[in-house]
Amino acid sequence: MLYRIIPWLSVFCCMAVCCSAPAEEAPAESAISLSLDRWKISTDSENIDLELSFLEETDWKAAYFDESNASLQLVDSRGDASSKGECRYISRNDFSFNEKTGEISLSWEGWLPAEDTEWVELKGEIPFFMYRTAVLSEKVKVKLVDGFSVPLTLKGAGMDGGDVEVQLSVGRLGAWCGREESSQVSFSLVSPVRVGLLDLETQTKDGTPLPVADYGGSGIDPGGKHGWCRYLELGDRKEEELDISVRYATRMKKIVVPVDIRFGLFGMGEKQEGSTKEN
Repeated sequence: MLYRIIPWLSVFCCMAVCCSAPAEEAPAESAISLSLDRWKISTDSENIDLELSFLEETDWKAAYFDESNASLQLVDSRGDASSKGECRYISRNDFSFNEKTGEISLSWEGWLPAEDTEWVELKGEIPFFMYRTAVLSEKVKVKLVDGFSVPLTLKGAGMDGGDVEVQLSVGRLGAWCGREESSQVSFSLVSPVRVGLLDLETQTKDGTPLPVADYGGSGIDPGGKHGWCRYLELGDRKEEELDISVRYATRMKKIVVPVDIRFGLFGMGEKQEGSTKEN
């Protein structure tokens, strides 16, 4: 069972607050604002999902935010509070048409606001790592064979300005629709520390660029290593090898963005069985 929510107020934060980091302090102008885009509440599974968008206010860009140290909690108008929510980065696309530059997904399980609550507040902090300078790594030759792997040095990619050694690996999907191999290729980067990975530049032997998709994923494996991936659609091309460079952020600064958003629930009441409807 799910309640459709109608907002009466959405107050969005916030100028970023600088905090100490291994690198020099970020200047105050590296600011970010957040706003609430949409949410859904499922009473069957006692689950709440929120989606925030963020806007970079200056020429400082967000390389990533620190999900593990984001501290966000929901509190309803009766004072009941949730536990810490799960926070993950959705995308880093160009949303210039609607004045946003990225999105954040939040979820809570096992908690719902009281039925007679008037509003819910999202409160807490999100640490962002900002940059103004992005560089390209050296090119490496990559064979488009499942399991192929090659080491790569990202010079100056560390928060302390040091070099970071990463591993670039290739993945190929299995046979489908009668093909021996899928035309989609995945490129994965694994690093011992978190770095500001932004994009891949891929070229054929004759220098023809093949743009990778602007979606992928990132995460931390059980061993503590950081992973990041992007996809390339070859179509009918029969490439066996590509030259690949990694675009990444350098001289990153850490800032902490306070979150204080209130949204109203007086519009809830239309119940729907067996479906999920988003605001």
